[in-house]
Amino acid sequence: MSTATERFRDGLKRFPSKQYAVTRHEPSTVVMGRRVAGAVSTFTVLALVMDVEGAQLERLPEGRRASRVVAIYSSTPLRTLADEQEADIIRIDDDDYEVQTARDLDGFCGITHALAARVTRT
Repeated sequence: MSTATERFRDGLKRFPSKQYAVTRHEPSTVVMGRRVAGAVSTFTVLALVMDVEGAQLERLPEGRRASRVVAIYSSTPLRTLADEQEADIIRIDDDDYEVQTARDLDGFCGITHALAARVTRT
């Protein structure tokens, strides 16, 4: 592991990072012609969460820019919406946030930078 990665992981422990609950839906399957929902799991991640504004918002779909958006830094990979899976939902300050983008930070092996938008329930 690189020194930069070790420093970043140490920073997650020293700065205002904390444990957050993540809900993950596994991909659905088709059984005898019917779609069956995948298993749902909940686990915690140690993450640093910060509000996002400006240029970072441009990376999100237009419909998500009106919601509160946060940047998440974690050593646990997070999933986005894809053809075969649903996006991870992370619980922050009593609100649910859907992971919109997630990528590994260049030079920080194993550190994920994600953007998540608050989910509004109606």
